[in-house]
Amino acid sequence: FQMKVKSLWNDQIPEKDGVKSPINDICISPDGTRVVVAVGNRVLLYRAENGDLIESLRGHKETVHSVSFSNDSTRFASGGADNIVVIWKVTGQGLLKYNHTAPIQRVKYNPSMLLLASCSEVDFGLWTPDQKQVTKEKVPSRILSASWSPDGSLLAIGMLNGMISLRNQQAQEVQRIERKAPIWCLQFIPDTSGYGASGGPLKPTSLLSLQQQGQGTPGQG
Repeated sequence: FQMKVKSLWNDQIPEKDGVKSPINDICISPDGTRVVVAVGNRVLLYRAENGDLIESLRGHKETVHSVSFSNDSTRFASGGADNIVVIWKVTGQGLLKYNHTAPIQRVKYNPSMLLLASCSEVDFGLWTPDQKQVTKEKVPSRILSASWSPDGSLLAIGMLNGMISLRNQQAQEVQRIERKAPIWCLQFIPDTSGYGASGGPLKPTSLLSLQQQGQGTPGQG
């Protein structure tokens, strides 16, 4: 079996002051119509079908680290090194901003509802449109990765110290797993009770399972 890959479109990111700006994150809307890209201190919004640039958004003063679309494709969020989270309409207009006290590492929308997780170096926050304030919880180490379970009931947070903290929609910790290396990336596996966790460069990827007793058991991988 051989898979053929076809390029639909591409875009050359312009240099800034003679320096190439790296792409830090990319996200496709759930309905497949839009692509949002974090480049330098900008957020680029494209039409997915043909690559037309809709807007080059400047809501951040420093590097944008992460972007994420909402489950209904009506809005997206961006978070950056300026400690700011910006929530945008899908058309490119800004809806609101809120702050953390440290650079934002990850923003992740819940896959089943309009619940946004924003993760900084020292804490994480949960926000919904009907909240006046963002619920924030401190963490013992810098957050490197985050992933919602497919049903949106759990948020897995991976940290620099090797800890994985599982939180419910109220930000309460329901399980903690400790690994021996930084958790650079996390991803739940659909239709199972497990998820993958990477220990970083030259470290193996582990398949972890969730047990009702609240213990994490390493799997094969």
